[in-house]
Amino acid sequence: MSNLHSPTHSILLVEDNPADAELVRERLKDASGMSPFYMTRASTLNEALTTLQTTSFDVILLDLNLPETNGLETLKRIRSANSVIPLVVLTVNEDEPLALEAIKLGAQDYVPKSSMNAVLLSRILHYAIEREKNDRIRRDSERKYRLFVDGATGLAFVMLDLHGNITHWNSGAERLFGYPEDAALHKHFSMLFTDEDQRNGRPENELRRAEAVEKGDDDNWLVRADGSRFWASGAVTAIRDSTDHLIGFAKVVRDKSAQKDARDKLAELNRTLEERVIQRTQELTRNQERLRAMASDLTVTEQRERRRLASDLHDYLAQLLVVCRLKLGQGQSLTDTESLIKVIQEADALLDQSLTYTRTLVSQLSPTCLYEFGLYAALVWLGSEMRKQGLTVNVNGANLSLNLPEDQAVLIFQSVRELLYNVLKHSGVNEVTVNLAMQGNNHLIIEVEDFGCGFIDNAEDRNEQSPTNFGLFSIRERLEALGGEMVLNSTLQKGTHVLLRIPVEKGIEELRPHTARPTSVRAVEQTPSLRSHSEKIRILIVDDHKMVREGFCHILNSQLDFEVVGEAEDGIQAMTLCESLRPDVIVMDLHMPNMDGLEATRRIKENIPETVIIGLSVYDTPDVARWFHEAGAETFVTKGGPAESLVTMVRKSWHQKKPA
Repeated sequence: MSNLHSPTHSILLVEDNPADAELVRERLKDASGMSPFYMTRASTLNEALTTLQTTSFDVILLDLNLPETNGLETLKRIRSANSVIPLVVLTVNEDEPLALEAIKLGAQDYVPKSSMNAVLLSRILHYAIEREKNDRIRRDSERKYRLFVDGATGLAFVMLDLHGNITHWNSGAERLFGYPEDAALHKHFSMLFTDEDQRNGRPENELRRAEAVEKGDDDNWLVRADGSRFWASGAVTAIRDSTDHLIGFAKVVRDKSAQKDARDKLAELNRTLEERVIQRTQELTRNQERLRAMASDLTVTEQRERRRLASDLHDYLAQLLVVCRLKLGQGQSLTDTESLIKVIQEADALLDQSLTYTRTLVSQLSPTCLYEFGLYAALVWLGSEMRKQGLTVNVNGANLSLNLPEDQAVLIFQSVRELLYNVLKHSGVNEVTVNLAMQGNNHLIIEVEDFGCGFIDNAEDRNEQSPTNFGLFSIRERLEALGGEMVLNSTLQKGTHVLLRIPVEKGIEELRPHTARPTSVRAVEQTPSLRSHSEKIRILIVDDHKMVREGFCHILNSQLDFEVVGEAEDGIQAMTLCESLRPDVIVMDLHMPNMDGLEATRRIKENIPETVIIGLSVYDTPDVARWFHEAGAETFVTKGGPAESLVTMVRKSWHQKKPA
């Protein structure tokens, strides 16, 4: 009953003798406890070959002596037709050498006809089938293993014998090391190591460590066939048989050069970063020390300047005013006209000295020229001030159109002034050049260059407590706060070049502080708009200070041929009154709210060119006179000058331009 449920094996019997074929069939029937067989007979070799083309069998039972062929040739032809199906030789010969040759040619076993019985025949056939099945599983496993090993092109698989000689070399090893398989097989695997590692016994140590712990991971330098080195990650594994005997080693290698390069770069980056952190920390510490020293120095400087100003005001200005007051008091008691005039002239001279000193002091404390005329004009004025101290300053960049926010303009002006004072004090020359230029549309470049003695720009080699260093440090810090930079190049005995680069944007507010000031539309009109028949010179006074206007009105109206016909507080009012009053002469102040004197002069000259305009300002520099002249004014008078100067200039200017 058990045989009915057991699998049936199919047999191809190749036997030309019917009696022998029937004997085999009977023997297989008598085999008890074995799986049943289904047998197909082929009496000739050709018939067997034809049958194999259409039918699959579990085993072939082959007689070597057939009509068409004989001996091992029969086996060879069957094997060439099908080498997969297990084959058992059935022979009348009990020749042992023949049996061994048959086994070598692929036969699983052989059965002598003379000793054939049911149990032996059945067992041989079952063993052949099972042996072939196991061999097929093993071959399939080996095929998959080879596909895996040879397909892993990124990994080198190297099999070693007990002595470290290479017994297997996959395609990955060939690609990684550059050795073809025939050049690597049977060579000692130490050829993959550097000379230094070979001398140190590293290959043998890897084998011994793998033998002890079965697997050893290691990263080290290995060598290619061309002599180049690469960083490798490798593992050597001990291979043992079923009885735990060591039979060889396997080494797996992966190229880790890219990862090592990345790690090395990361380590270098970390090292560089650490160095920069240390450097920046040291710089921060030095800057903190500088700032503390500078804060202390600024406090001392502030107090020193306060004392100097107080001393100057007391010893000079206050004394001038005291003497002036004494002169005026002296004049009150005089009855002699000639003596009175002399006292008044002396008092006027004292007041003129006081005004000159006051203008100088105001300019030093706050560069008013910067707010009124812009950066270039302020630097030109600064150059004229430095010339008084023996330093010639050549300023280039007159054609540069700038509209800077106040904080940027003040910073640049103060920085250039600090640099010029450094040149004056430390360079040993009496000439310096200041260049202004735009870099693109968004960076202003200021260059200050001299050809003096120069210095070493190194914080370690210079005295950091020196005023020069404080000044440069202050400039650099303030520029960096606005997104700019200072680049300093100085060479001993060849001079110093300082470049200031600052990002500039369109000014949110104009540099000139036109403060919002309510101005009255009313103007003082002392005559009707139509010209009278008198020959008096009709004058319009334009100044934003009421007391100044009243003083000028009093001086000018005291002249028999003058008549002040109106007063204006700014340029806009001046234009309106000029249209309605048509004055002969306008005395025009420079600095006024809403519209300054230069702009008002230009517009009035465009509309009423015959009007005589005399510029007026507390500044007595040649640049102010030139700006008024370029705007169209006939001449310029300083506010602090003698009253006779204004009277003379009004009369002279009018008669020079008076129509015939």
